[in-house]
Amino acid sequence: EFVRSSPSFAIKVVEIEGNAQLSDQEILDASGIAFGDNIFHSKGEEIEARLRRHPALRAVSVERVLPSRFIIRVEEYRPIAIVALKELYLLSREGVAYQPLESTDGNDLPIISVEDAELFIRDRALRQRLLFEAASIVDAIERESGELLDELMEIHIRSDQRFVLRFFEERTDVFLGRGDYPTKLARLREILAELGDRSLR
Repeated sequence: EFVRSSPSFAIKVVEIEGNAQLSDQEILDASGIAFGDNIFHSKGEEIEARLRRHPALRAVSVERVLPSRFIIRVEEYRPIAIVALKELYLLSREGVAYQPLESTDGNDLPIISVEDAELFIRDRALRQRLLFEAASIVDAIERESGELLDELMEIHIRSDQRFVLRFFEERTDVFLGRGDYPTKLARLREILAELGDRSLR
């Protein structure tokens, strides 16, 4: 068949859009696309399935453009914290611990630490719920009290599943508890501002 054997339909170009953390080469390698292969031998849904297995990719779409080009569009997870278990993992805004921390990643991200690490590792449903809440806290700090994010060193999850904030400055631990984080963080910001004003008097 002409279209499956003609050099005109050999893959010559792969355009990659949306990546900021992964390199084009990393995405190309994960896609399994090989330059020179016939474009009809590579199905878009199969390429997408391979790419979705990459832990750093949140969403992906593949478009075949005849005669010889693919366009790969990706959406990556954005790391907002580091989860400290037996290993260190990047945590996404969606509360997904999606890949081990590499040496150059996340140096300025807050740490999520866990008091009962064994239960946390063993109970997947509990882990997913608490990581989602931890990510929600970081997100709320960023949205409601942005200046605190630079000072946030650690979010500690106690064995009673309540959250404690720890900052780089020498301050008492802030027991955040559970739920209604935007309101609590707004109140925390007011208290810290008041304490700062008093220290100037």
